Amino acid sequence: MILRLLPLFVAGLALGACADGAQKPDGLRISVGALSLPGIGGACYDLQVSNGTDVVWSLGDPTLTALGADQTLDNGPDDDLDVDVDTETVCSGQFGNATGGDITYIGPCDASTDSDGNPGNGVQNLVTLWVDGLYNAGSTADIGAWRDPCGATGCQLQVACNENADSQVVFNLAIMRSANQGFFDIAVNFEDIFCSAKFDTCYSTSPERKIELLHGADSGRDWTGVFGFACTAGADSETRNIASSLLFSRVLVTCGATVYELDPRALEGNAETADATPLHYGVYRGTEQLDCGDGSCNKLYWNLALSIDDLIANHPTASCTLSLEATADDVTPNNTGVAFANGLPMGNGVSYPYIKVEASLTNVGQGLCQVNALDQGSVVATAYRGNLGGYTAPVVMCSSFDGTAVAATGGNSCP
Repeated sequence: MILRLLPLFVAGLALGACADGAQKPDGLRISVGALSLPGIGGACYDLQVSNGTDVVWSLGDPTLTALGADQTLDNGPDDDLDVDVDTETVCSGQFGNATGGDITYIGPCDASTDSDGNPGNGVQNLVTLWVDGLYNAGSTADIGAWRDPCGATGCQLQVACNENADSQVVFNLAIMRSANQGFFDIAVNFEDIFCSAKFDTCYSTSPERKIELLHGADSGRDWTGVFGFACTAGADSETRNIASSLLFSRVLVTCGATVYELDPRALEGNAETADATPLHYGVYRGTEQLDCGDGSCNKLYWNLALSIDDLIANHPTASCTLSLEATADDVTPNNTGVAFANGLPMGNGVSYPYIKVEASLTNVGQGLCQVNALDQGSVVATAYRGNLGGYTAPVVMCSSFDGTAVAATGGNSCP
C-alpha cells in the first residue's frame, strides 16, 4: 500500500503556501465549512478515508459523541449515556480555531487502490465526514436543536489520491438551527404565535378552529392557509450585522390539471393569480432587528397566505396540493459562506439546508384542517440539497428578499 500525506483543514482555514525550496506535502487537502453563530463554543467531526477495499484511516466513532451521547440523533445529541466518550473525534478546540469550528488535521491517502472502479479518472479515495457535535463554551454540552446534514452514512466525496501531489477536498456544510422565533397572523386582530417555519390552515384541529384571514371573492374572510417563514443569517464570531437574504422556489398549487403559481415578489397584501377562476393569496414580508448580543441578527420574514375557500369553490371534485422550497443566504464583508448564482448554491462538496413544503390543501373539494410546525412531520421539513454523494440536487430558487427589495434570481425554470 502506498500512503500519501493528507493535509486536512476545516471551515475556511487555508494552508499557507510553502516557502521556496520547502518540501511540499503529498495527498489530499480536505476543508469543511462549519457553522459560526452565537452559542457555539466549538465543533467536532469524525473522519474516514477508504480505498477500494479497506479503510486507510479513520478518527472518531460515528455513533458516539465527544460527550458520550448518541450521535445518531438527528436534532443534535443532548443526552449523556452510560458509555465511554468518543476520545478520537477531531475537535476545533484542539485542532483548530476553537469557537469558529475550523480544524486542521494531517493524514494519509492510498494512491494504489481505486475506490470508485473508474480507471479513467485516476486513483480515487472515498472521504467521509460526520458531524460529531456542536458544543457550548467549555464543550460541556451539545447545543442541540440542529439538523445533521450528514446522517448515519456521513457526507462523502470521491477524491483523487495522486503520488507526489496534493488534491483539495472541500465540504461546504451549512447547518440548519432552530431560530426560537414565532409568528403572528395579523388581521386587525391577531391570535396565535407560531415557530420559525410552519404551514397551517387551522389554529387547532381538536376542536377545529379555522384560520380566517384573507378577503377572497366576497367581503367576508376566507378560510386561509398560511406559510410562515422567517430566518436570519445571524452574527458570527468576527462579523456583526451580517446582511440576511431569503429565497423562494416556485410556489405551486396543483388541483388536478390546474396549476396556480403564486408570486412571492408580488406587492404586499392581497393578490390573485391571473387565471379564469383566480386563486386569492397574500404576501407579507419585512425585517426584525433581532438582537444577537453584539449587533443585530437582521431577521427577515416572508410569509404567504392562500384561500382554501377558493380551492373548494373552484375545484369541488379535485384534490389540491401546495409545493415550495425556501432557504436563507447571507452576505458578509469578506464574502464568506456559500454563494448563490441563478438560484443555486455554488461550489464543490456543497450541503445546503432548505425548508420543503409538500402540503395537501383539499381532498375532493373538502378543505383539510391542519397545523404543521417545522420538522414535526413531513409537511414542513428540513431538506439538505447539494452535490455530495447521494444528495438530491437543489431546487432552483426563483425569488429573493434582502429586507429592502425583492428580485428575481435569474434561475432557469423560473417564471
